[in-house]
Amino acid sequence: MKTLLLTLLFLILIPNPEKIAGTYQIIDELSDDTLELKNNGNYVYKERGDSCWTWYDFDGKWEIIDSSLTLIDKREYEEETSSIKEIENEKPSNKIIVKVITIDNKPISNFALTLKSTDYKIEPQIHSTNQDGIAEFEKFDIVYNEFDNSSLSFKYKVNESEISSNSVIWRNSDSIHLTLNYNPKIIKETLKHIFEIDKDELILTKSESLIEGKKYKKL
Repeated sequence: MKTLLLTLLFLILIPNPEKIAGTYQIIDELSDDTLELKNNGNYVYKERGDSCWTWYDFDGKWEIIDSSLTLIDKREYEEETSSIKEIENEKPSNKIIVKVITIDNKPISNFALTLKSTDYKIEPQIHSTNQDGIAEFEKFDIVYNEFDNSSLSFKYKVNESEISSNSVIWRNSDSIHLTLNYNPKIIKETLKHIFEIDKDELILTKSESLIEGKKYKKL
């Protein structure tokens, strides 16, 4: 009899997936995120922050684990093919030294670079790297303010596809390290987003990409 009562109590405490299914919206003045839990065990999460540049959708499977809602979020993406590190010296110079290397730290020679000013009246500078992967540029002789910057443009190929890049360079940078990854790997990862279930609300308690502590109301 005791075992039967415990079993019934356990079944009562387990959330009913059919009642949980539906669409939820985040309670946040700066976001309109929605989570649709489908009856077939799939879900769609739509990130809708205050800037459309940050909008992102992802989907996957959802399940009830230990009385909590868990979203299984499997992602696949390619490694970055280029990265830039800027360095400011304690004593600024009137030159910008650009070093171009591969991801395994080998210099790339004869690599064309274009440095442009924010002032369109000033001619851009075009140089190629030497055998050590280094190219030198003169800093633009303009009146700077806190918003002034330059741009560094370059092209390279990855898997037979040409990539054009135009990166913002801050006005006080004295040297720039540009790293190119010609053989990017495919990265696979599985994230979990865990929600506490409170009647018609969900509370995000653990996530690697969403803001924890947020509440979601059922629509």
